Amino acid sequence: PNFPKPAVASCPDPERQQVLENLGWSILRVWSPDWWYDATGAIERIHESLNELLATDREREESTSASMDPEQETNDQPKNSAESHHTTNGDDTDFRRLQLTDASHVQDQFFDASYDETLRQMARSILDHEAPIREDVLAKQIARVHGFARTGARIRDRILDLLTDVATTEESTGRFLWAIAEPLPVIEYRHPQSDDEKRSIDEISLAELRGLLDAHPELLGEDDPAIAMARIIGFARLSQSARERLEEVINSVTKIDPNTPPQ
Repeated sequence: PNFPKPAVASCPDPERQQVLENLGWSILRVWSPDWWYDATGAIERIHESLNELLATDREREESTSASMDPEQETNDQPKNSAESHHTTNGDDTDFRRLQLTDASHVQDQFFDASYDETLRQMARSILDHEAPIREDVLAKQIARVHGFARTGARIRDRILDLLTDVATTEESTGRFLWAIAEPLPVIEYRHPQSDDEKRSIDEISLAELRGLLDAHPELLGEDDPAIAMARIIGFARLSQSARERLEEVINSVTKIDPNTPPQ
C-alpha cells in the first residue's frame, strides 16, 4: 500500500481535534505506516505518552487541590485567591504567579455575557499581582484555569476585550498590560521566589529589565553585559532572541545615561 509519510501527512479533521483539545482532551495519533511496520513499537510509544499525560494531570490536580478554598468549591462562580498583592512601588520585590481557583466546572459559561464580570475580576487580580505582564501570558493563565488546553484567538480576544481600559506598552516581544494608569520607564526587578516562578526573558517588560540594570549598574562594565544580566535572572545561556532582548535594554539605558561604564 502507498501510505503517506508521517512527516508530511496532514492531520484529518483538524477542527474536531481543536474542539476536543479546547475541552481538555489530549489527542494521541498513530500513523498507519508506523502501525503497519512496527505495531509493538507504536503501542510502546503510545503507552509512554499516556503515562506522561497521566503524570502531568495528577500534578495539575494536586496543585489545584492545594490552592483551592473549600468554601469556594461550593460556589458556581470561581473566585480568585492571592496570598500577596504586587504593586510597582517597591513594596514587593519577589515574583510569584497568582494561584487562581480552578474554574473548569464553569467552562461552558466562558463566552456568556453574564460571565463578563467574573472574567474581568480574574484578569484584574492577575494584573494587580503580576503586572506588567504580556497579554498572551495573562490570557493563557485564565484559559488554563478554565480547562482549555490551548489559548486560541477567540479565547484571547474574549479576555482582552474586557480590558480595553488597561494601560499598555508595545514592545518587541508583544504588548504588556499594566495595573497602573501610567506605565513607568523603570520599575524594580522582581526575582522569582522559586525556579517554578522563573519567567522567560521575553516575558519580562523593558521597564523591569531596566530596573535590574538600575539595581546593578556594574553589569554594564562586564565583558558581556547581556550574559551577566541573564545569570542574575537565572539563565546560564542565551538564545539569540533573548540576547537581542537584553541588548535592547542595555542600549536603551546607555542612551538615557551617557555616564554608564563603557561596554
